[in-house]
Amino acid sequence: MNSQTINAEQLFADLKRCLMDQAEKTVWINAENDIVYGSVAEVMATAKRAGAEKIYLFLKPANAAPTRVK
Repeated sequence: MNSQTINAEQLFADLKRCLMDQAEKTVWINAENDIVYGSVAEVMATAKRAGAEKIYLFLKPANAAPTRVK
C-alpha cells in the first residue's frame, strides 16, 4: 500500500480504515505489466471486501520508458 509491501491481512485492515472515511469508495491499483495476474486479482478481491465500490487498475509495461505529457 502506497508502494510498501504488506500482507493481505494488513492490506484489508488499512483499506477498510481508509475507505471508511471516504465518500467515494475508490481504490487505484498501480501494477507492473509483468506482475502475476493472481496477485492482482487477490488485491482486487481484498479491496472489494474492505468496501471498495470502484477499483481502477493501472498497468505499466515492464520495459516502458517514462512518458512525458506536455
